[in-house]
Amino acid sequence: MERRSLRDIIKLQEAYSRNAKKCECGHTMAISANTQYVICTWCGRKIFRNKQEEFKYKLGIAKRKKENEKNKSVVQNRTS
Repeated sequence: MERRSLRDIIKLQEAYSRNAKKCECGHTMAISANTQYVICTWCGRKIFRNKQEEFKYKLGIAKRKKENEKNKSVVQNRTS
């Protein structure tokens, strides 16, 4: 096992604290740089990097839901 200096440990702790977000249940999770959200291991909720990422995610879900409803109506019109 590699021994780390105190300086390396402090750098790692600072990097973790910059990327750590707290869930509603109180558990702290680290979010990596290339992901929008992380699923909490305690309660299963999604923890987003920031409010903008959460908005984009919810907007994408609403858009997909609307497209699915549109596709269902097209299929129903074809079968009738």
